[in-house]
Amino acid sequence: ELDAKNIEITATSVSGGVSIVASEASRVMRINGGNVTLDNITITGGVSDTSVGGGLLIESAATVNLNNSQVSDNQAFEQVNLTGGGGGGIYVTGGSNLTLTNSSVTNNKANPTGGGILLSENNFLTLNHSEISDNTVIAATASAIGAGVYADQNNIITIYLRFYSIS
Repeated sequence: ELDAKNIEITATSVSGGVSIVASEASRVMRINGGNVTLDNITITGGVSDTSVGGGLLIESAATVNLNNSQVSDNQAFEQVNLTGGGGGGIYVTGGSNLTLTNSSVTNNKANPTGGGILLSENNFLTLNHSEISDNTVIAATASAIGAGVYADQNNIITIYLRFYSIS
């Protein structure tokens, strides 16, 4: 957990970058306020213990920059009966700001909303030359929405389209 800090984790000198792997034991990382930059990092194997944010939970007006990074193979499900989760890859809340540059959010799962990224109210998402693909939502009802990105009320999303895809 990173609380209200200014932190930069850079692995550009490491061939292939650095992977932070939760091995399906817990969420990979919670960022609670502050300014955080992750460069050449892979966030993988997370399972939310609170039903939101399997890979990353970003909250409390945090500013987070993911550069040359991947968020993949994470899950957000309520653990008791596999309902009510969201943001399999990334969950953003509390007036936070997330920027992805040359990064990807892939192969994450949630039940029922936001397989890749879920933005609760009043957040900012910027995608620069980044990919959101192959994420899924699972629900037994019609409430399964936003496999790639699900944005609740009052969010601002900016997309720069060069070398970019959502699927």
